[in-house]
Amino acid sequence: MADVTLGSDGLFKILRRDALLLDTFSCEPWLTMETAAALAERGIGMMDAPFSGAEAGADRALLARVTPLLEIMGKIFHLGPVASGHAMKCINNLITSITFLATAEGLAADMNLPLPLSGLNQEL
Repeated sequence: MADVTLGSDGLFKILRRDALLLDTFSCEPWLTMETAAALAERGIGMMDAPFSGAEAGADRALLARVTPLLEIMGKIFHLGPVASGHAMKCINNLITSITFLATAEGLAADMNLPLPLSGLNQEL
């Protein structure tokens, strides 16, 4: 993200002052904050909106500029300043991964116990 935005051939060279960069990638929040700060020095706004449920991190004025676009993609949850969306996406991914791991461990445990798999499926 930083290279695409701020690299030697980065977007900052073609974006006009008062432009708004809408980042829908899943990036590290610290990288998002650094990129947003560098763009702000050039008069370019940035907001993050990684879509695992339409969380957005941005100044409210910037969010208002793209709300109609984001509403097409899903329900919008304004979580706070830039990088808040990426932080929530990280948390969401962590919880989802742990849930998958716990499910796999439960299924593996069932294979070692005298329980029918059909019973496990009904319970879950």
